[in-house]
Order: sequence, then structure tokens, then C-alpha cells
Amino acid sequence: MTRWAKDTKEFTVRLYKSKNRDATPSLLCRVPRPLVKLLGDPSSLKFCVKDGKVIVEGVNS
Repeated sequence: MTRWAKDTKEFTVRLYKSKNRDATPSLLCRVPRPLVKLLGDPSSLKFCVKDGKVIVEGVNS
């Protein structure tokens, strides 16, 4: 298991190729634990594209 330094500000996330149930290609990733905690241990992630930047929000259901 990867251990993250407490002051880490940048994370590299590897993307894995996968196929959905309907056989369309998609990508999966593992989100580093410090980001999960920062987002409030979400049940899903919401990606918003605004002014050429990607904003990630944690969504709890």
C-alpha cells in the first residue's frame, strides 16, 4: 500500500482500460486516500469542466 507524505500537494493517478456492461470502453482509476478524505469520503465523484479547468467534487448519497 502506498504511503503518502502529509504535505503532498500533487498526486498522479493511473488510468486502467476497462469495458462497461454494454461493452463501451472506459477508464478506471484509484483515487489516493488523502484525496478521498479531503473530498469527505464520497460515494461518487462529480467532474465539472469550467473555463478549461476540471473541478472535482465529492458527492455523498
